[in-house]
Amino acid sequence: MKKAFSILGIAVFILSAFSAKAQLNVIAGYAPETFTTATTVGNTTSSTTKDYNGFFLGVDYNVNLKADLNVAFGAQLRMNMHNDESTVLTVTTKRNENQILLDIPIMLNYGFGLGRDARMTLFAGPMVSFALQGNTKITTHSTVTTLADTETNTEWYGDNSSNERLNLSGVFGVMLGFREYRLFGGYRMGFLDLNNDDNIKTTTAGIFIGLGMAL
Repeated sequence: MKKAFSILGIAVFILSAFSAKAQLNVIAGYAPETFTTATTVGNTTSSTTKDYNGFFLGVDYNVNLKADLNVAFGAQLRMNMHNDESTVLTVTTKRNENQILLDIPIMLNYGFGLGRDARMTLFAGPMVSFALQGNTKITTHSTVTTLADTETNTEWYGDNSSNERLNLSGVFGVMLGFREYRLFGGYRMGFLDLNNDDNIKTTTAGIFIGLGMAL
């Protein structure tokens, strides 16, 4: 986690270079993500999905280009989480999955006034995401006392992993602003295959909603 915050700090420092004509915003929100995996065996392809809860915290600098047209450069930390539990006979299995990502969105945005203090802004653009960490922990517990509890931890990324860290998403949405406060939401869709196995393709997509404040 310390490494993640260090990388975010570096990203914020780089973004500050745009601050001459920029407005700094602090943002936080909810961003669930669905992983869709298609597996091909021979001429048959099957697809499965897994839903993750997600939360993010970050900053962006909104730089004016011309009139009401701007571009926002952002940096945010995002965490995906998935937990489930199943019981077969006397054995209960719990699975906890966590992923930490660094997102760098670059959003073109166009705003127009809704009154003296209110404003609506439409935004769209690419977002580069880099997975800093991923882990799956599986624990088992049996009501039969002769069976020992077990716990296994599997890292998502490493020399023997087929998972890819880098993703590129298309993002669009709308933001409502009132004075220095922001309410925004939208949708993102990943373009890259996150599994380097030739017979497996994993992509991501999800909505997001958040709050922000201009500093």
